[in-house]
Amino acid sequence: MRIITLLALLLELTFAQKIALVIGNSDYNKGYLANPVNDSKLIAKVLDDVGFDVTIKTNLKSKSEMEDVINSFATRVSSSDTVAIYYSGHGVQYNGMDYLMPTKANIAKKAQLPSVSLGVNFLLGGVSDAKLSIVMLDACRNNPYRSFIRGIPKGLGQANISVDGGMIISYATEANSVANDGDGVNSPYAMALAKYIKTSLPIETVFKKVRREVKRLTNKEQKPMTKMMFDGDFVFIEGNKPTSNPTPQPHSTLSTPQPISKPSLKWITPTNRVCLTNGGVISTYGICKASWNSAKKICRITGATLPTLDNFNQEIRDCRRGRKSNYKSCYIRKGFSDYYYWTSKSEGWLAWFIGFEEGYQFTDEKVIGNYVRCIQK
Repeated sequence: MRIITLLALLLELTFAQKIALVIGNSDYNKGYLANPVNDSKLIAKVLDDVGFDVTIKTNLKSKSEMEDVINSFATRVSSSDTVAIYYSGHGVQYNGMDYLMPTKANIAKKAQLPSVSLGVNFLLGGVSDAKLSIVMLDACRNNPYRSFIRGIPKGLGQANISVDGGMIISYATEANSVANDGDGVNSPYAMALAKYIKTSLPIETVFKKVRREVKRLTNKEQKPMTKMMFDGDFVFIEGNKPTSNPTPQPHSTLSTPQPISKPSLKWITPTNRVCLTNGGVISTYGICKASWNSAKKICRITGATLPTLDNFNQEIRDCRRGRKSNYKSCYIRKGFSDYYYWTSKSEGWLAWFIGFEEGYQFTDEKVIGNYVRCIQK
């Protein structure tokens, strides 16, 4: 009996899959959205990078077309699989139920919504038997039908479904609230997902970081919500396994004090006047915040330059060295908040920034506002 059980377990592990379905609907007859197709391509690439077999579909025109795509995907799902679902596009709430909108839905009265749109529970039911289903709904953008259909709440509610396996449902914003389509090529929620999926953080921490990042990008106007029906453990990347994207993962070496051979760095905080007169703002921390190009100009006028990634990493190691139990007071004393600072490194329309407290380093659009500290060479 033990041998049979062991063989069954080995077979389950052998055939376990990581599969993903990504849908982006932009080309709506009413309420055209610029970013969902871009968002779907971004998330499909990220999921592929971390080992998922990805199916991507865009601009699905009808409810039946959406159902066919989901059913085709659902037939591939087994109880040993890890599944990721990402949907970007319009979503509507009606009579306590959530619906995802095909691009050519023709609606004159609100009672028609269930007939022409896809119920979120239909999507969730198709993957409810997986070992773990990670469902990400960037579908809370403003309802395009509110101008002529009254009494429909904003955004989505909170889906209720019974699952046989495990499920995590992440919403781009809070219940009955509207999510941001984004001023650039991607939504804030998609950018945050792309950043934190490619880490070895526990899944619950990933979505905490996503919430924090979206709040930062939207000045706290948008606050993602996550519903956990999973009591296991999952990470998108085991350890610090590299992916095809050159974006580095959080430096595990930063948690261990390292010998420092370089001299102390001379950090400069731009004055309020220089900050405000050169495209910046003063944050609640009293620290200058600006776009990357403005940050470069502010440092230059201050007689300094933007720090390199190595400059920040040295300062982080220096601050942690011998002060592991009192690190927070160390970085506050040195004038760093626990948010993100521009570095001098750039790649096209993106530039690198670093989270001083955590040591995370990623790229962000240059037009985004991050904190500014300069360094005297």
